[in-house]
Amino acid sequence: SAIENYLNLFERLSFFILNKTFNEEHYRIQYRSMLSNTITSLSSHPAFSGSNPIYNKMVELNTRWRNV
Repeated sequence: SAIENYLNLFERLSFFILNKTFNEEHYRIQYRSMLSNTITSLSSHPAFSGSNPIYNKMVELNTRWRNV
């Protein structure tokens, strides 16, 4: 339950950053490594496995930030 709440919050934050509601530069500096670490450590979690992850905004933002 705690992991799901954490992931839901991070997914929502990712949504707002991707939709330019929040300043991406500011959040990238603070959350880039946390996002990457979260996805890496939970890569075997069912929410991140398969071709259509539940937390797809997190994955999309992580991919974008890795390429910056």
